[in-house]
Amino acid sequence: IALRRRLLDDDGHLDTQSEKGAEACGHFLSAVEDTAQLLRLEAAPRAYRAEFSKNYRSLFEGETRSYRVDILEAGTSLNQHPVIWANGEEYELSEDAMLRAEELTRAWVELCDSLDSWAEPSPGSPPMPKAFDHAAFEAVLAGLDRAWASFECSYIAELMKVQGHARRLVEQAVEYECYLSEMEQACTKEELMELPAYQSGKRALVECIAALNSVANIQRKGRDDLPVSILDAAVDLLERCDEGGDAAAAPAGLQLSAARCVAERVVESFEELRDYLHEIQHHLDLLHPHLYQNQSLVARLVRWEETWEIGARYVHHEEVLSALCFLVPQLQRAQQAVPALARMCEDCEAELFLILPRLVWLCMLSVPAKAIELVRRLLPHRFHQRNVPVVAG
Repeated sequence: IALRRRLLDDDGHLDTQSEKGAEACGHFLSAVEDTAQLLRLEAAPRAYRAEFSKNYRSLFEGETRSYRVDILEAGTSLNQHPVIWANGEEYELSEDAMLRAEELTRAWVELCDSLDSWAEPSPGSPPMPKAFDHAAFEAVLAGLDRAWASFECSYIAELMKVQGHARRLVEQAVEYECYLSEMEQACTKEELMELPAYQSGKRALVECIAALNSVANIQRKGRDDLPVSILDAAVDLLERCDEGGDAAAAPAGLQLSAARCVAERVVESFEELRDYLHEIQHHLDLLHPHLYQNQSLVARLVRWEETWEIGARYVHHEEVLSALCFLVPQLQRAQQAVPALARMCEDCEAELFLILPRLVWLCMLSVPAKAIELVRRLLPHRFHQRNVPVVAG
């Protein structure tokens, strides 16, 4: 009864959201469970927990009552919020779960009313209508336990369905990763390049990663529009860099190695995600259904989006790539001529970001045809037409 009085009220509803409210509710539920055990009341069967996933089984102690605040919160609030949100999607609970929630709410209210009716009157309140009824109290506790077990069974089953659907994005990505890995083990690199099935599988995997990024990557933009062609361009650039050096692979003598680090990061971030998918395939039950709460996955998606955005800007288009490969060596020569500039680049000093745009302009003005596309990307609002006449100098 004393713990019942400590429960907090939030506009007519039980407060389980605040730290103090949840703590008070937890103490009260423990007391209810202890009281039922002291009275040797038979607990409602809970064999259904054997069907729970490993994550959910770990929340309960076998078939004991194991009353939890989150179960009570769900049961008493579903009338106001009859849906579950996961990864930006809304899932409506079944009619059966709603009916069982109503039964739990009624049993909870009955318990609270019973305790209130038997409590000592406060100063100025009317006298209590009746003395403590031992048998009635046992019936109230038994009714609460039956309603609790019934709702717990239905609600956790609903959660498992929702979470299974929420994890489907990762499962699909895992399937495509395994598909690609099997072909990579059976075929040479040259054969894979000619296999339409491998190319379509790679495209499908990138699309799955993009979909995952849109729902799980809350640290950046969550883009889902980064295509597989970015990866293809990066791989092609690395191959051109490796085939006989820059002189043989680069058009017009451009130093492709200037953009090599960008391409390497595009490929590395993709491979890191593939490694993650390979590792998680046997532990999908441990994956949090709210995908943004899986830190390891999110960290890889953040790097993937960052590197692929840069790759899309500088490697994906040949004209911009050529401009970058022209510009970087010019800046490197400037560093050699002015050691202070090299130190600024290493330390990322604020003054560097005043000097660097001027150097880019000077490089472009010295040979406009080679740098114009990069400047066009950096200052798109200064170009009114796609094809701007450029005088070679």
